[in-house]
Amino acid sequence: MNRNLYRMQQTLTQGFGNVENQLSTMNTNMVNLTTAINDLCREMVADQAHARRKERNTAARLDCLSQSICRLATTTTCLSRRTVTLQVELGHFAGDVAKGLGRITSAVDFIHTSQAARGTGDTPQDSKDISSVSRVSASDASILRSSSARQTSVDKPGTGHGGRTCRKV
Repeated sequence: MNRNLYRMQQTLTQGFGNVENQLSTMNTNMVNLTTAINDLCREMVADQAHARRKERNTAARLDCLSQSICRLATTTTCLSRRTVTLQVELGHFAGDVAKGLGRITSAVDFIHTSQAARGTGDTPQDSKDISSVSRVSASDASILRSSSARQTSVDKPGTGHGGRTCRKV
């Protein structure tokens, strides 16, 4: 489960990095476009003697710049949508992490309760039925049940668990 959460976190982090890179590139392109437009305006004022020729060249360049601006606007819209999608995915990821931590906490609580009951000799009647413990789902209960079936109790003084500890077989 931790490996899946880590992969999700890496995917989201990488996605945000890609969005940041694309926004940076877009910003650079906008600065370049502004510079080019300013240069064109200066050329139009300075080159009145060649007005007709420059006018045609300028019109072609302005048309090209206009198309570039339209493409950048489309890219900005796309990046905005991707950012929203990544924010939603990050929210789902945070929810999954919280849910996973809740399950881990429930499992740890159950293990502590079970060990305390075994250590004092007060074994509840339903100690085999893990799903009776609050906040433990049926799938988590079956995992814990199979895990506890592979463990045996061994006497070991000074363990703090009533002289008993668990050892995997």
